[in-house]
Amino acid sequence: MKYNLTRTAKMIADLRNGTFKAYSVEKEEKVNEAIRAKFTEMLPTPNAMGRYNYRQLVKALPEIFAIIEEVLDVTINDAWKSDPFYRDLVDARNLALGDKNDFLIEDNTWVTVNRFSGNTWDTDREKLSGRRRISLDTEWFFAHVYDDFERFRTRAIDVETLSNKMTAAFVRHVDTMIAMAFDDAATNLPAAFSVAATLATQDM
Repeated sequence: MKYNLTRTAKMIADLRNGTFKAYSVEKEEKVNEAIRAKFTEMLPTPNAMGRYNYRQLVKALPEIFAIIEEVLDVTINDAWKSDPFYRDLVDARNLALGDKNDFLIEDNTWVTVNRFSGNTWDTDREKLSGRRRISLDTEWFFAHVYDDFERFRTRAIDVETLSNKMTAAFVRHVDTMIAMAFDDAATNLPAAFSVAATLATQDM
């Protein structure tokens, strides 16, 4: 998939993918410094005590967070594509990257078989609906961090560490929701399709 990113977001995504490290560590460090300089440029000028004007900061931060969101749209999507579980079992859509909230599902209609009663052909007909398209409800999730962004700006960590931690948090949250959905499905299975067992810990 070709991503349409702003220049700064593309630099962060390329850093995470090791594009610059393939050339040299020095190149990677220069790109990190360029991103720091860009974020510093976007922030208001602090006063003599190192504090920001509140209103100016509130206005600047959403633009910085929008760049981080762009990066996460890519890194989370790439994490899913590289995971065998998601490739084989999950039909995922990324609306931020232009996918439509549109899923084609198979018909789950049960056809009932009946026995003829007497010599009559007056029977009820049943309709097979075939495949159909559905849309799913969507929700917004967030991760609210501050210290890690400041640590990046003060060179305590690089931007890859920042984006990796954010990506891992969202992927872990989605993994948890999927696990809960599987667990809920298993809990509601008819008794004929479920098996219970015990495991003695001393045999492990």
